[in-house]
Amino acid sequence: MKVKWRINDATDRRQYHKTAYVPVAPKNIPIGSCVGTELSGAKIIAAILERNTDPVIERMVLPLRDKVLLEFADAVNKEKKERSIVITGLTEWGQDKPLFECQKSLEQNVAEILDILKVDCLSEVTYRMGKFDVNKPRTVKVLLPSRSHWVRALSNAHLLRRSKFSNVYVRRSVSASERTQEFDFRQEARSRNEGKPTANE
Repeated sequence: MKVKWRINDATDRRQYHKTAYVPVAPKNIPIGSCVGTELSGAKIIAAILERNTDPVIERMVLPLRDKVLLEFADAVNKEKKERSIVITGLTEWGQDKPLFECQKSLEQNVAEILDILKVDCLSEVTYRMGKFDVNKPRTVKVLLPSRSHWVRALSNAHLLRRSKFSNVYVRRSVSASERTQEFDFRQEARSRNEGKPTANE
């Protein structure tokens, strides 16, 4: 059976003759806005699902929607990670202090550290990671406004050695697997420097 096309000028949508599949325009999203860059990928997929009546297409599009959302979240997290630093060795107040005072003190210390590092900005987000330990201050996670601020902070980290924060260290934010890999590299380098055989030899 030959399929004929008909363009409905009023709604700018195509409908099939002699078939059971008739797409319906979404109520809240104009069809024209689905073309181009006006809508995000997730919203375009939502528009497709709202118009679609074919269960096969729905089973194909739903995994695609989840994949797009996951990839978007991964991209956002990666972008934030690429402008995040961690600070270790920064003295921490005890839990007997009010939370807002602890946070205020932390942000002031981080601002002073950034000033020493000649980073002309304030952090977007500052917080301590992990559980409180009376014997060891928790690592501080700092999100900077841009990648250029991140580069400057790491490049000037050595300046802390000549300041009151001489026991404080700044490094890039890495995942647990990356930390393990870096630790293995350092152990291997130390063994080579000491003339000891490594696991790969």
